[in-house]
Amino acid sequence: MANSEDFSWNAVWQSGAVIHDNGWSFEMFIPYAAIRFGKKEVQNWGLNITRRRRKTEQQFTWNPIDPNVNGF
Repeated sequence: MANSEDFSWNAVWQSGAVIHDNGWSFEMFIPYAAIRFGKKEVQNWGLNITRRRRKTEQQFTWNPIDPNVNGF
């Protein structure tokens, strides 16, 4: 699925969030077995977190996303 999100991934994970005086934080546990891997012996991995506010439809990412680069 080039240029789109993969909505077929449906793993089970654990998470929790806490609201602080100056913001909020979360912790997430994703089982290693729930992650899909390519077949290459050496792989470069990355991680990005997206927060989508349903009330305003705003979307924020932990790392910037360049819309000119293929992949999310």
